[in-house]
Amino acid sequence: MYINRIGENIIFESEEKNDFLFIHLAGITNPNPKYYIRQNVNRHQLYNKYVLEYVIDGKGYIEFDDKKTLVSKGDLYFLNKLFRHIYYADKNEPFKKIFIVVSGKFVDSLVESYDIKESVLVVKKDSYLIFEEIHKLLCEDKINYNKVAHQILNLFQNLKEINWDLSK
Repeated sequence: MYINRIGENIIFESEEKNDFLFIHLAGITNPNPKYYIRQNVNRHQLYNKYVLEYVIDGKGYIEFDDKKTLVSKGDLYFLNKLFRHIYYADKNEPFKKIFIVVSGKFVDSLVESYDIKESVLVVKKDSYLIFEEIHKLLCEDKINYNKVAHQILNLFQNLKEINWDLSK
């Protein structure tokens, strides 16, 4: 574990490529009123990773598609790859959040299966224990990616419910 330049506790970072499920980064963002991230704001540096985060405390904002949305304690949110996102902490009540950054065919298939076309999804759904379990699994000497994949599926189930009524 280490603390990065913006004060996040990074519990996992990988350079090992895996086309099926690649966990790029996992950690906790500590409250920081200067926290500010920009993705895909210029076409020469495309961010082709999915971001899943859960706000533990405080609040922040996500700007996308000429919109600005507030995220606060209890929000699970998803940032779709290749879309423009600017997200940052509230200056007075900066958020604390837990996150994973992922890519691969498995996650691509979840996004397609759950019919996620939006740039950003935000839901009020307690997902802290799922993130905590993912972090725990990523800290093991030998990572069980089947269990990690199962927890990522749980996050997608929390993000967007599937309409099981096929007649609609």
